[in-house]
Amino acid sequence: MNVFNDLLEKIYQLALLLGQMQDVLIYGTQNAFLCPKDNILKEAFLVFIGGGLGSLARYGMSLLSIRLSPWLLSPTIATFASNVLASLVLIMVWIGIQQGKVDPALRFLLIVGFCGGFSTFSTFSFETFQLLRQGLFITAVLNILLSVATCLLVVWLAYRSAEPTALG
Repeated sequence: MNVFNDLLEKIYQLALLLGQMQDVLIYGTQNAFLCPKDNILKEAFLVFIGGGLGSLARYGMSLLSIRLSPWLLSPTIATFASNVLASLVLIMVWIGIQQGKVDPALRFLLIVGFCGGFSTFSTFSFETFQLLRQGLFITAVLNILLSVATCLLVVWLAYRSAEPTALG
């Protein structure tokens, strides 16, 4: 865990440095009007790194699922688990930002990048379509209902635990 935290810190420092260099990179060109005094390069870099890490984590979930279960539906289970975990990471980071415990700049690394690369709604849709094509209608409907309901429940529970009076 310490190595991962160190890596995140180095990535963040590099992104901050890139953001400081932005004046040189952008304002010294004829395209200065494209990015006036914002952090688009830093944000894009954080999304890029987070997306790569999220994609690697998603790939790891697939490998783990296949190793743990040679069952036909193991890829669907990996997608389900990725979507649930990404929903949890997303809401926890969002809550941390709202409470001032997480640097808002990390939303680009973790919410947009990591969760975007790790969560696999397009894969979820394709796999559900494949289940329907195979005539596994009940399994497809269960996959839809369980995925959506579980992800919403995870977000709601995490939000509720952080903000007990937020939802009334």
